This record gives sequence, C-alpha cells and structure tokens, in this order.
Amino acid sequence: MLKVNDVMVENGMDSGSMMNLFLTQLNDLSGDLDSYIALLNSFVSITNSASSLIDTTQVMLPNLNTMVDDGSNTVNTMQGALNSGSLNASALAEVISANLNTAADSLDNINTLIQNALDQLDNYGDLSSGGLQSAINMMPLIRQLFENSVADWKDDESVSGQIAEIEAQLDKIEADLNSVQNNVTDLNTAKDTLNTEISTEITSCKTEIKALKDTFDYSVKGQLETTIQSMQGSLNQTQAILNGVDGDFDEVSEVLDAYSETLDKGNESLSDSLAAAQEMKAGLDSVITSLSALEISDQYQALMKILETDPTLLGDFLSSPVNMETKEIYPISNYGSAMSPFYTVLALWVGALILVAIIHVKVLPDEKIPDAKPYQKFFGRYITFFLIGQVQALITALGDLFYIKIQCHNPFLFWLACACCSFVFTLFMYALTVAFENVGEALAVVIMVIQVAGAGGSFPIEVLPAIYQRIYRFFPFPYGMDALRETIGGMYGMTYWKCLGILGIYIIISLLIGLVIAVPFRKLNMKIEHSKEKSDIML
Repeated sequence: MLKVNDVMVENGMDSGSMMNLFLTQLNDLSGDLDSYIALLNSFVSITNSASSLIDTTQVMLPNLNTMVDDGSNTVNTMQGALNSGSLNASALAEVISANLNTAADSLDNINTLIQNALDQLDNYGDLSSGGLQSAINMMPLIRQLFENSVADWKDDESVSGQIAEIEAQLDKIEADLNSVQNNVTDLNTAKDTLNTEISTEITSCKTEIKALKDTFDYSVKGQLETTIQSMQGSLNQTQAILNGVDGDFDEVSEVLDAYSETLDKGNESLSDSLAAAQEMKAGLDSVITSLSALEISDQYQALMKILETDPTLLGDFLSSPVNMETKEIYPISNYGSAMSPFYTVLALWVGALILVAIIHVKVLPDEKIPDAKPYQKFFGRYITFFLIGQVQALITALGDLFYIKIQCHNPFLFWLACACCSFVFTLFMYALTVAFENVGEALAVVIMVIQVAGAGGSFPIEVLPAIYQRIYRFFPFPYGMDALRETIGGMYGMTYWKCLGILGIYIIISLLIGLVIAVPFRKLNMKIEHSKEKSDIML
C-alpha cells in the first residue's frame, strides 16, 4: 500500500483517488466483458440458426430433383388452367354487368307499378293492391339477383361500402312496400309513402347500382384481366427457371456436410468462450462489489488519512493493530483461587478413597447383636466414614480459606459445598466397597482418573477429546467444582443449589449399589474371601 501511494504521489495523483482509479478501470473492464458476452451470444445464435438451416437443407436435397420435375409439370397444368380460366373470367364479368343492369331495370319496373298505383289513386280515389303486390313480389328476386352478382367480391374494400349501402336500400324499399300494403286503408299515408319515400329510395338505389356497375366495369374487371395476365407472365418465368435448374445436388450435399462439421466445432468453441467470459464477469463483479464496500468503510478512510498525514500513526498501527479491552465478569484475583475448586474436590475424593482402603467396611458377627439386618450394618458402619469425611472436609475448607487464603465471597457456602461433596464421595466409595470389596476400590480409582482427565477442571471441556465431552456430565466432579466456583467468583442465580441438588442424585445411586446391587454379589465375595484366606498371602 505504501509503495502504491509513493508511486501515485510521484505521478501527481492524490492518494485518496487510488481506489477510484482501481474501480474505474475495473468497471471499464466489466463493461467490455458485457459487450463481449453479448457478441458471443449473437455468434452462438447465428451458428445455431446456420446449423438448423443446413440440417433442413440436407433433408430436402434428396427430394429436390423430384420436386423440380413435379414443379415443371404443375406449372404446365396451371398455365392451361389459367388460359381456360381467363376466358371463363371474361364471361363471368359480362354476366355480372348484365345482372346489375337487370337489377336496375327491375327497380324501374317497380317504380312504374308505383306510379300506376298513384294514378289510380288520383283518378278513382282507390289504391289497387294488385300492382303493389307485384312490386313486393319482385323485391326478393331483385335482392337475390344482386347478391349473386356481388357474392365473390364483397370483401373487396374498394366496393364493400357501396354493396352494403345498396343492400340497406333494398331492405328499406321492401320494408316500406310491406308497410303500405299493411295500411292500405289510410290512403293519404299510402300516397305520401309511395310518392316521396319509396320513389326516392328506388331512384337512389338505382343510381347506386349503376355506380357499382361502373366501378366493376372500369376497375374490378380491369384488375381481373391485369391479374390474369400477370399470373401468366409469372408462370412463364417460373417454367423458364425450372427448366434451367440442374437436378444434380450431390455436390451441394457434400459441401453442406463440411460446413455443418465446421459450424459444430465453432459453436463448441464459442460456448466455451462464453462460459469463461461469464465466469470472469461474475468474479470481476464480486471484486468490484468488495472494493466499493471497502472504499466507504471507516477502516479504509482511516488508512487513507494515515497515508496522507501521519507516518508515526501508521507505525503505531502496524505495531499494535488491535486494541483489546477486557471486561471481567465474576473476576478471580489469582490463578490459585481459580484452580482451588478442582484440587479441593480431588482432595475430598482421595480422602474418601483412603478411608475405604484403611478401614474395613465389613461388619463381623457380634454376639451382642445377633439379629442385625444388612441395612443396619450398612448405615451403622457408614457413620464412621461419614464423620471422618466431614472432618476431612472441614480441614480442607479451612486450609483453603485461612492457610492458602483463596478468594471466597461466601465462606459458609464454600464449607457447605465441601461437606456435601465429602458426604457424596464417602457414601459412593463405601457403597462400591460393600458391594464389590476390592474390585469396588479399584473402580473408585478408575473413576477418579477419568474425572481428573476429563471433568474440565484444568482446561475447558470444549477443548478436550469428544469422548470426555460426552461422559463428563455423568460424574460428580463437575457439579462439585461448579458449586465451589460459585462461592469463589460470585453467585449466579440458583446455579449453586442446582449443583448440590444434582450431587444428591449420586446419594440415591450409592444407596442402590450398597443395599440392592450388593445382595447378589455377597456369595461371590465370600468365595473370593475364602480363596484369599487359603492362599495365606492376605489375612
């Protein structure tokens, strides 16, 4: 960082712009990669399309010779049909023109019938229904004639409006004629309708039909003829092209095979390049994001300030980059006080172990108490172990407090915890020895060794092997030590009493071993005792 800063200063650049320079270059590179990726995507799409086109062409090539021959025959057939259709189309155009003329003339006839009806009404004061009915009967025929004439070119936008207008007028004329016939008794109304509305409608409709005929004659008919001539010219050109096509496409197929192989290799290379570019783009974006976050961080700003202003501050930072602030919770003044729970509990266990080693647990028969029960013997004998164990606990507690002078916030609870531990330990080892005799003493030693190594007395349990982390909670050492630590470092909630309560569970376990489990082992212990007596080694 210092070397980079020196180089930038020598070139007249501000140290604070160092990150901006990096980010600018990286963003430019990211933009170039975006363009490159887009270009590669386009190339991949083009090669895929080309490959698809070649595959399609390869499928079509074997049938092209047949298609050319069939196409030539089809064009010949179409030319003949078109020549025949040209004559039919001309005849059809003449028929349509004639039909439109007939429709217009028929409307003139209807108008004549209406004028005759009006003359009769003026001369005789009566409206004859014969001429009116004839006019009504002619309207469907005129409508059908018109529909047949324009059926094939209703969709033509140039005349569709005229056709719709004529159809509407024909419907209106027919409706008005029916209305007059239904109200023939009202002569004045009939006269007005016939004279004004219907006659006017007939005249207008006839004009529209003639205009439509003119449109057909000068526009549609002319376009039809032009279209037929154009189609004939196109068919002639098509026939010439087909005749000039060489039907041998084998060489074309070979060339296309070579192109297809080349495109496949190129497409594979393009795909690899695209994947590499996308991976590079993702990594570059990650770097840009990290640098952007670094640029706005307090640490970076402080570093830039150091580079710009104070070399001494930089030296202090490098020599001590982290300032630690320690806040003690339940502080313990010295190492001896911190380790005293472990060694105190260990001393109480060893004291209990020595008791069962030097004092016999077996009660010999006594003539004064011939009927003593097993449980009476058990508790009567244990009183000795209990009293001696409590003396050991008191001496140990007083030694810690007044001789070693450990830190202790509550001396009474410290002694109480020692007394409870001594009670549990002496009862437990006494029960093991009653039940298993020498084997029980050996078990007590084994349990002590395991607890010393894996109860978390010297090191945190989390740094010990996994086997100890799983079994340590089933031994009494951890709970005795935790109870003593509460009185040394400071009380936390009900932890002290919970630990003593858990120690009470081992009292129940000890009673089960000494009073229940010991029963089936008595005969075995007697046999072992007789064997030792016979050996004359152990008395």
